[in-house]
Amino acid sequence: MNSNSSSTTLTTLAITIGALACGSSDNDSTGTTSGTGSQGENCPSPGTMGDLETELQYFLTNGDGRVTTFDDPSNSDRSATPIEGSSCSYRIRYNSTQLTQAGPWVLEFFLRHEFGHAFHQHETIGVDRRMQEHEADAYATRMLYHQFGSASAQAMVNWFSGTGAPPDATHPSHATRALYMSDVLSRVQSTPSSIPTPPPTTASVTVNNPFGQTVNVYIDGAYAGWLFPGNWNFAVLPADYLVGDSHYIEARSAHTGFSIHGSWGLLYGGQQYSWP
Repeated sequence: MNSNSSSTTLTTLAITIGALACGSSDNDSTGTTSGTGSQGENCPSPGTMGDLETELQYFLTNGDGRVTTFDDPSNSDRSATPIEGSSCSYRIRYNSTQLTQAGPWVLEFFLRHEFGHAFHQHETIGVDRRMQEHEADAYATRMLYHQFGSASAQAMVNWFSGTGAPPDATHPSHATRALYMSDVLSRVQSTPSSIPTPPPTTASVTVNNPFGQTVNVYIDGAYAGWLFPGNWNFAVLPADYLVGDSHYIEARSAHTGFSIHGSWGLLYGGQQYSWP
């Protein structure tokens, strides 16, 4: 639930969060809970961001005693694991040496990021996995700002911007995360109670075909669809692939050998591309 998978140090940050879901028999079809744990205890309602002091008290009190942290030098497992014999409780394991070596504020950020998952009770509610990461990033960004000032939060925005890790099955790309964290930081500085809406998990790009022949369109090397001559069409892609300063687009025909390419930048997708 923390960093994206990659061969680089920055994406092997070795924080794990574990939670025993609040009773599978109490879950409805959407994954939300009624508030009763598997051991009969009542689970607290998921937290709602908007009050910095409330969010900070959750962190300072270890989630009202429901969150346990372990600094484990051997830890490298980033999967979710349950806490046996308990309900609605969370265990965060992290490798402080590895995180500290990854850069300034990385340890502080990712520890709070994992607390953000616990704060929102992401293991017990039905929320899109990439949205969960954005919510946890927002919590961590707000806590860095509240505890250490805007420079610490901006440093992590810059860190994500500079790493370039791609999206995976459960995590947005670092570029997308940086853009949203920047929105969160800007908002908390002006209106602390306001939380910006995370970016969509998919987006569309509309492409035209002025070439007089049917072509296949590829975006960043991935097939996006085909176009009749003169038509506009669109492809729905993971939004992560539509964020950044430069993307490669190509139209080509296997029958005639025709090929043309261009590049463009998009913010959260949803724009038109017209060939130069």
